[in-house]
Amino acid sequence: MPKKNKNVTEENETPIWLVDNGKIDEPLFCEWFAEKYALMYTNGFFYNLRGELKLSTITYKPQC
Repeated sequence: MPKKNKNVTEENETPIWLVDNGKIDEPLFCEWFAEKYALMYTNGFFYNLRGELKLSTITYKPQC
């Protein structure tokens, strides 16, 4: 049995956090984002599992 992806709906494979009229369900999106990009923010800096992230990396795409 294939592994069920809890981030997409079964009907159309769209993210579960994208609801009617293209609106975003913010709590679901935040949960998805936190699972996908393990980021921490402390003392004015962002960190992932590899260490500190530079602002230019964060504004483009996190390197997780």
